[in-house]
Amino acid sequence: MDKKSLRSGYNFVERNMLGNKIEDIEATISIIAFLRLLQRGEIPPRQVKVDGLDRLLLRMQDRDSSRFLRRLLSEASDALMKSGAVVLFPVARIGQNLHPKLVLDGQDVQFYHIFSKGLRQEDVGYFRCPFTIS
Repeated sequence: MDKKSLRSGYNFVERNMLGNKIEDIEATISIIAFLRLLQRGEIPPRQVKVDGLDRLLLRMQDRDSSRFLRRLLSEASDALMKSGAVVLFPVARIGQNLHPKLVLDGQDVQFYHIFSKGLRQEDVGYFRCPFTIS
């Protein structure tokens, strides 16, 4: 069975699928390092795995934090798009009711409100979103 290739944009993939059903990326940075790069107007490596998004979002459930994160990602969207970057967010689990949600340590973690525009299911346990989130 061939592994599904990641495409340019934000890729949310359950950790247990990486390297099995879906290709994995070696270059890894933390979510904090990734956000710092974006805030400074720098571009991450062309293919990068960003660890810790689900844990960060679990702590950032308030409206102001979500707006800050969405604005930061939105401001970086043109540069990320032009670079053709592939950003992989490995997550524990992805569930879905009305909207997709991350599940970490048995807790629902909302992320649809940040990445809603263009967030599409590519496979079981794999969602993708273009950089244009606003």
